[in-house]
Amino acid sequence: YAQTVPDFLRLVGRVQGLAAVHPDHDAMLVGVLAGPYEQWPLPWYLRRMGRVGYWTSEGDLAAVAQADVIVVSQEHAGAAERALGVRCVSEFYGLRPDVVLTLYVDRELWIRYLAARAGPPAG
Repeated sequence: YAQTVPDFLRLVGRVQGLAAVHPDHDAMLVGVLAGPYEQWPLPWYLRRMGRVGYWTSEGDLAAVAQADVIVVSQEHAGAAERALGVRCVSEFYGLRPDVVLTLYVDRELWIRYLAARAGPPAG
């Protein structure tokens, strides 16, 4: 076991920021597909979100892919890319030294998130 790297808190902040603009807010569906070592400490940081599911097998990818926000370990990233196609945008975040997670965000939610960060149009 190794401590999380500071980048991990950026991942948590991104998920919380996405929830803020999602119609369901903290009830937004989040799917996590990773081994237990790559899941922890996400359950602690996302504990206030009521609909976060954790899976460890690629066989569960169909269930995970229903979420608007998906966190995937590198072990499962290739399968996730094939399953999600162009429906999602992706970002990479460090979890621990030499451990990277991929965050997939539904494209429509991503556009809403970017628009909210940009603020109202000037004029």
